[in-house]
Amino acid sequence: MRKLTAIVALLAGLVSCVGVDQNLGGDFIPTDQKYDFHTAEFDLDEVWMKSIDSLTAYSSRRITIGAIRDETFGLFSRGSVVTLVPVLDSVDFGKDPVFQRFKFKAAVDSVSMADESQANILQNVNVYALTEPLGTNEYFSRAEVKHGDKRITKGVPVANGQDSLTFEFTEDYGKQYLSMTQDDLKDLKTYAKKFPGIYLCTDDPTGNGGRFDMYEMDILRLIKQSTGASYITRTDNYAILYFNGEFDGERRDSSLMFYFSPIEMQDLDSLISAKTVPSQYVFNVDRHESDHLIGKAEDKIYIEGGSGIKPVVPAAEIQRLVNEEIIKKGGNPATTLISKATIEMPFDFPDDYTTMFRYPKILSPTIKISTDTTVTFAGLTDASASDENQGEVNRSLCNYAPDITHHVQQIIRKKTDDSKLSNYDIWFLIMWYEKTTTTDAEAEEMANYYQQMAYASYANQLYGGYGYGGYGYGYGGYGYGGYGYYNNYYNYQTMAQYAFSSATKTTSSTELDKDRYYRAVLRGPKADGKKPKLKVTFAIPKGYPEK
Repeated sequence: MRKLTAIVALLAGLVSCVGVDQNLGGDFIPTDQKYDFHTAEFDLDEVWMKSIDSLTAYSSRRITIGAIRDETFGLFSRGSVVTLVPVLDSVDFGKDPVFQRFKFKAAVDSVSMADESQANILQNVNVYALTEPLGTNEYFSRAEVKHGDKRITKGVPVANGQDSLTFEFTEDYGKQYLSMTQDDLKDLKTYAKKFPGIYLCTDDPTGNGGRFDMYEMDILRLIKQSTGASYITRTDNYAILYFNGEFDGERRDSSLMFYFSPIEMQDLDSLISAKTVPSQYVFNVDRHESDHLIGKAEDKIYIEGGSGIKPVVPAAEIQRLVNEEIIKKGGNPATTLISKATIEMPFDFPDDYTTMFRYPKILSPTIKISTDTTVTFAGLTDASASDENQGEVNRSLCNYAPDITHHVQQIIRKKTDDSKLSNYDIWFLIMWYEKTTTTDAEAEEMANYYQQMAYASYANQLYGGYGYGGYGYGYGGYGYGGYGYYNNYYNYQTMAQYAFSSATKTTSSTELDKDRYYRAVLRGPKADGKKPKLKVTFAIPKGYPEK
């Protein structure tokens, strides 16, 4: 026992004698790799509101039309240019073709409005013929679209926010397409000269309110199966021309299908065989009355969707604030490292919490890159970094606080008199989580099978026996219905729901949102209380400036 006590005491003494030197090896770290860290916060006195007049009008996702009026921003209206192109690379109308009807169909995608009470109001849809094709230099959403002022539809189509957009063209407009020749199909430029397309819009609301209606535009979709195989299916987004012509001495009814705004002439049959979908881009334009709000922000910062006004923070302001602080701490901007930089833009939570849907889900910091022919907005946050704030709205803290660390690092190392410093100005654009749904055809078939079984089981329980009156429809009296595991309507229905959940897969991606309505008011530089801020953590090499 004494030996055991002595051993324990010895071990305790050995443990208690172990020392930890936190500075061990410190003398061997190169002096240029030692840093002093500092944090700083700055009020952003310069925040500007500017319109994004160079936002592209081309959209590969949806046709967007509508109009919304607001007491602060005024009227915000949307219209869309759609070119109707044959799905085949050759046409034959026969001899002496006679027009019958020309129908347009586009499935509903979604709606966007300022007030949920406007979700199902009736809106007249105006359809006009373009008087000339879009110019080769027409890119931006505020482009002027040249169109006639006479309706080219039978009656007035009405949008209710729920149904697909369907209407018929007048005979005067539709029969023009019967004059199409093979030469017209040589290329898209040649075709558009003769058939430039249509312009869709809605009436402007007389008072405040209104809605944006968005419709699908793709004619083909790729369906993937769990086995890895895939196939092409057709949607209901197309126009179809019905006519009567003489073929081989006999008059027959026929039709020609059109799809919307492809980027080149293609034969859809060939694409289907190759399991490829065409590239389609409609031209969505917008109009704003909010330009009177453009200028330096004071107590409020206004944000509007589309090409409307957005906040802009000058790079020169960021450079001045950060560099002055670095120098004050004894550092040099040329050797200082930015560890973290965040712009914080606060807002007051609305009195009516239900109106928060008007605020952007993401307010993403970007820079504007302009050339002689193009304008590009490049994002500044690292989407691959899960710990980096992308500019998502924070409803708890009531702010947007995107990280711009790397960008501030670039700004502080620019010369103050650099003529291109304004290229680093930060433009805040609206982003959205776009969802893409893919369908597993096999799972969908199984879901339909279980749904059928559920109905059969219900009928058997209701009427008894084997199906309807003893004649075969389902398994109610024998097999699964009588003795199997899925032995009633509810089990079959559960299995159907499970199979349906496996039939579709939805993924999301963050994309620029040019289509939906947004209206947000943030706190400006002259607001009482919280203001826009720049928060920075930076590291200065030890030994500077002696180094």
